[in-house]
Amino acid sequence: MWWTGVDGCNNYGATIPVLDMATGIAYDPDFGMAHAALGGYYLGKNSPDQALPYLVRAVDLVPELSEVRLELADLFVSRNDPARAVVLLREGLRRDPDSSSFANNLAWLLATSSNASIRDGAEAVRLAEQVVNRDMAPDRPVLSSDEQAARLDTLAGAYAEAGRYDDAIKVIHRAIDAAKNANQSAIVGELEVRARLYEQHQPYHQ
Repeated sequence: MWWTGVDGCNNYGATIPVLDMATGIAYDPDFGMAHAALGGYYLGKNSPDQALPYLVRAVDLVPELSEVRLELADLFVSRNDPARAVVLLREGLRRDPDSSSFANNLAWLLATSSNASIRDGAEAVRLAEQVVNRDMAPDRPVLSSDEQAARLDTLAGAYAEAGRYDDAIKVIHRAIDAAKNANQSAIVGELEVRARLYEQHQPYHQ
């Protein structure tokens, strides 16, 4: 639920023939977009081990590629390496301080990582509040219900990690209402599990 991304972030390798990508890298090993495209291609083929080195190289060569950075951070989380994901997200947020995706995803990891050395409830609250206050302000375009649920879920998790359980309970129920409005029954179930944890004064850790 936590992970938000850039529109189309899974598509950067979809339209370029794989042979052309490989040829581009062979011709110029520092051709960052070819690495990004080939990494995206392998992700689309559910081959994360093959995607990983290309995505790492792409971010090294073209660090401003936010969508690639988000995908790579997601991949590190799935490989139980949240520390490397945090480094990627912090750098992404440094480069783009207004990015809700980087801020939300970093806040989620800081609040919910199973690795205690990663967690920082105070920073998670600061980031998650920033995202919610900015993205859900009255003068901003209205987010979809599932987008609202994702941001509120992160904020609730951050409050719980910081020991602010009353706030966590209020916000997680807002997230549940938003998920119901989006007809996301599976997500509603996940949120209700977290709500019960917060009611028992327990944080949620992945």
